[in-house]
Amino acid sequence: MKEFDKKLAQYGIFTINGVENIDLIKKEIVLENISIERIDFNILQEKGIKRLIIKNSEILEIYFSKTNNFFIYFLNCDFKCKLIAKKCIFQDQVKFIKCIFEKCVDFNASKFKSKVSFTISIFKEN
Repeated sequence: MKEFDKKLAQYGIFTINGVENIDLIKKEIVLENISIERIDFNILQEKGIKRLIIKNSEILEIYFSKTNNFFIYFLNCDFKCKLIAKKCIFQDQVKFIKCIFEKCVDFNASKFKSKVSFTISIFKEN
């Protein structure tokens, strides 16, 4: 079994040798230039995180909550996994800027209560 970064794993972000900035006062996690094996949005919410910002990184797997109550921002990220978020609710802004989606992206029947953006993103698989 892989030895994940313990500090990030407690927030539902499973990576090896992650370089992070966790601001517990702002309830914000900022990650840059890392490979993330898995992100679990349920754990992020349980920990009270209000903002997740990931830049220039590779993401292999994401588990969204049925209701997502925090700001989500991905910049220049490569998503290697299928991004499935059927019937999810996103209360805050969701931004995927200059991202590459290698597999299927499915937000079928999801509700976005704030802004959503896929600006300058590339979708490789139908």
